[in-house]
Amino acid sequence: MGELGKNLGICTQVAMATGAIAAGIPSAYYVQAMLETWDWYVNRFRDEAVLDELRTRKFTQGRPPIPVLGKTLPAILPHEIPYSVQEISGLLRRSEKSVEKSLIRLRRRGRVESHPMGWTFRQ
Repeated sequence: MGELGKNLGICTQVAMATGAIAAGIPSAYYVQAMLETWDWYVNRFRDEAVLDELRTRKFTQGRPPIPVLGKTLPAILPHEIPYSVQEISGLLRRSEKSVEKSLIRLRRRGRVESHPMGWTFRQ
């Protein structure tokens, strides 16, 4: 009778371990699904607003060539002006920290570029 009790204990332990592993497999799937849903939510409701502001690109006016004393000063072509974090924060009425987090996520996805003076939309 004592031998039977030992075997029953081992079988119970194996069954419990198998059950724990089997229960862990679906829960890993649900964790992944939850994280994907969170990423979608953050992108849709936080990062897209920042990206929309950066899509409205700002450019300098530039100027044509100017003749001065027999010489011609070369033309200055229009170029893009980057948005600062403070500027985006003011436009969206969000904190600078929140906007900066969105910009970092967007940079990781290759949607924006950082420059010494700010951020620009990447096509």
